Amino acid sequence: MKSVLDLEQLREAGVIDEALYATLKAHAGRGVGTLALNILTGFGVVAVIFGALALVPDPRTAIGLGLAIGLLGGLLVRRGPEEWRLLGQTCLMIGALMFGGGVVYMLRGTGLRGTFVALAALFAVASVLARSALLAVLAVFLIAASVGAGTMYGHAMYVLVVRAPAITVLLFTVLGVALYQWSKVLRPEFERLAIAAARACVVWVNFGFWVGSLWGDGRRYNVAVWVPEWVFTIGWAVALIVVAVWAWSRGRSWVVNAAATFGAIHFYTQWFEALGAHPGSVLAAGVIALALVFAMRALNRRMGERGPDPAG
Repeated sequence: MKSVLDLEQLREAGVIDEALYATLKAHAGRGVGTLALNILTGFGVVAVIFGALALVPDPRTAIGLGLAIGLLGGLLVRRGPEEWRLLGQTCLMIGALMFGGGVVYMLRGTGLRGTFVALAALFAVASVLARSALLAVLAVFLIAASVGAGTMYGHAMYVLVVRAPAITVLLFTVLGVALYQWSKVLRPEFERLAIAAARACVVWVNFGFWVGSLWGDGRRYNVAVWVPEWVFTIGWAVALIVVAVWAWSRGRSWVVNAAATFGAIHFYTQWFEALGAHPGSVLAAGVIALALVFAMRALNRRMGERGPDPAG
């Protein structure tokens, strides 16, 4: 665990003497120098990568460079000196992103379900080695892509795609609960990764409910069994209430705020679906939004005063 201490203040308060002050200051200076060297080297690695990609703009170049950089990062993390660990973690993250992006680009237009699963496993392993929460979250997003979910961007337009809302809700509910339970027995550095991935699962569960509450699941694809919209609408509301109550009892402020955010999205989705967008409905929606903001501020203040539940 790393802590930030004011050495001058500790010396003035008599907590440490002059000899210990000088030793700690010298050690801190070496740490700052090593960090600066790691950051500078990391920028150099990124510059070399972008230069190579600019000279040879081909997905196979990205795959090869990503694999090489990732292997170098893995060696630095596992066998390199402690002062090079940050550089190794950076190389691992960059290598995984380049390799995954190159593979997806090269195989675009073909069946990618198995590829997404394999890349999700790769990103999960790389996230553990690199201690990268970003890679852990991206692994969850790749799993979502394997079941037909994803996001797209067009000119001034963002698109959320969930082709199988029921599967998305069930899959990420199970995965999120499993990751949360697993995080309780992990060391803090790995607990952080499991929690980050579990939070990404929470987002995808809500995305699945959101799309399902508008279009249901299966009817548009002419399947024999389909789930109507009202099942998702009611199920989403019940799930949000249950999760919010649980999170409140455990002092899990992130989950409480996520439930409140998606609860507002759910409310306004159904509000405008039922009432449409006209001056009266927009005015009422704005008043409700302001009330929700003040309610969430008061709720967060109370949670901050109470603190998290150690058993949560």
